[in-house]
Amino acid sequence: MHVRPFWLASLICLPLLSFAQLDTAGRGPDELFEYARQLAAKGRYADARMVARALLQRAPGYHDATVLTARTYAWQRQFDSARVVLRSLLQRSPTVLDAHCALADVELWAQRYDAAVRAADVGLKLYPENEELLKRKATALGRGVRSKPADNRVALTYSGDFFEQYYGPMHALECVYERQTVRGPLIAHITAGSRFDRNGIQLGADWYPRITPTVSGFISYAYSGSVLFPDHRIGLEASATVSDQWEASVGGRAFVFEEFAPVWLATVSGTMYTGRWLISLRPYLTVRGTSSALSGVISTRYTYGEETEYVFGRIGTGFSADERFIQTSEGFAGKELFFLESQFVGVGAQFPLSGSVDMRIGGDYTRRELGFQAGTFVSMFTVTAGISYRW
Repeated sequence: MHVRPFWLASLICLPLLSFAQLDTAGRGPDELFEYARQLAAKGRYADARMVARALLQRAPGYHDATVLTARTYAWQRQFDSARVVLRSLLQRSPTVLDAHCALADVELWAQRYDAAVRAADVGLKLYPENEELLKRKATALGRGVRSKPADNRVALTYSGDFFEQYYGPMHALECVYERQTVRGPLIAHITAGSRFDRNGIQLGADWYPRITPTVSGFISYAYSGSVLFPDHRIGLEASATVSDQWEASVGGRAFVFEEFAPVWLATVSGTMYTGRWLISLRPYLTVRGTSSALSGVISTRYTYGEETEYVFGRIGTGFSADERFIQTSEGFAGKELFFLESQFVGVGAQFPLSGSVDMRIGGDYTRRELGFQAGTFVSMFTVTAGISYRW
C-alpha cells in the first residue's frame, strides 16, 4: 500500500496565502470606512477589521466602523466576538441605533430568538416606531414559535455502497440521539451494517466538551461484537481557534480488533472560514505494526441560509480513514486485515423540511483497491440520505 506522490503533494502542500498591503495612508475616516466595507463585501473580513481598527484609532467615535467590525465576526459565525463588540459599544453609547439592529441580527443568525427579541426590545425603548427593529422583533417571534432552542436531536441516516463488480452492495443504517449540555454536545448512536451476507451492530457515544471559549475537545468510543466492525473504536481530538479565520486540531483514532493488531491513526486539521465558506484540510498517518501510510481529505462547505442549511463537497486520497475500508476477510479464503487504498470525491446538501426537521443527502464516487488483489481498483458509488428532528 502506497500513496502516489502526485496525490499526496496535492493534499499536503497548500498554496501560500498572501495578502496585499492594506492602503490606509492619506485616507479620511469616510474613505477608510468605505474601504473596510468593500473588503468585507469581498469576504476579506480580517482585513476589513484591520482597516476599521485603523479608522477607530483616528476617530474613536466613528460607530459605524465598530458595528461593521461586529458584523464581520457574525458573518464568520463568531457570534460571541460580535456580541462583545456590540455590547461594549452600547454601554458607551446606548443610543446607537445601528448597534441595536446589529445585535438583534447576531442573535437571529445564532438562532437565539428569545435573545433577538430582547435585543430589539432594548432598542425599541429608545426608538419605539423604528421599522428595522420592529421587523427584526417580528422575525424573531415568528422563528421562535417554529423553532425552539434545539437541546435535543434525533437522526436516522442510510448509506449504501454499490460496486461496479466483484462485491455485492453494502448497507448501513445509523440512529443518533444528540443532547446539548452545558459542557458540550453528547451523542449516542447505533449502527446496523449489512455486507458480505452478514449483519452486525455497533454501539457508540461521542462527546464534544467545551474546555475554554476557544478550545474544545472530541472523545469517542464504539463497540461491536461483529466482524463487520472493529471490536473497539476510540477517538480523541482537541481543536482551537487560532485567529479570526482559522481553527486547528490534533488528535488520533484507534481501531482495535480481537484477532488482529490494532490500527492507529494520527491526524491534524486546519480549517479556514471566509464569508459563508468553510474550507478544511485533514491529513492522516495510519500505522499498524511497522507499516504506515499517509492519506488526506480536503472538504468545503457553503452555508446558504441558517446554520443547518448548507451544501458541501470533499475530495481525498490514500488509505481511507473510513472504517468501512478497514475490513476483515470474512467471506474470502483465510483471515487477514486489509488496508485498502482509495481516491474519492463527494458532494451533498442539508436543507430544512420544516422548522425543526432537516434532510441531508449526498453521493460519493470512490476508486477503491480490491481487498483480495492488491493494486487492482474497483469503482464504488455511495449514496446517503438522512432525516433529523430538533426540539
